[in-house]
Amino acid sequence: ERSDKLGGNILIFANNTSKDIILEDEFKDMLGKEKFINILAEEESEKYHHGLISKEFLEEQVNNLKRKFYLCGPPPMMKAVEKHLDSLDVDKGAIVKEEF
Repeated sequence: ERSDKLGGNILIFANNTSKDIILEDEFKDMLGKEKFINILAEEESEKYHHGLISKEFLEEQVNNLKRKFYLCGPPPMMKAVEKHLDSLDVDKGAIVKEEF
């Protein structure tokens, strides 16, 4: 079942390995385990999703595409996720970006 059917915000956190996940317990406490979604690019684990944030991954995890999306990360990742959101007809005004 998709995480946001419960309402409220979800956090999709992309990292290379599980060792890169920061504040895991705190995020689980704040959001609830089902709303703190981790995806790992370089490590396969039964505990976390594996791969990159793709259009298919977003379709699977996000039920309501008529919401705000906040992107933060390296420019290539943000560009890729923004492209996927665009292909899912997410309003460009609903995408907030913070680059570092």
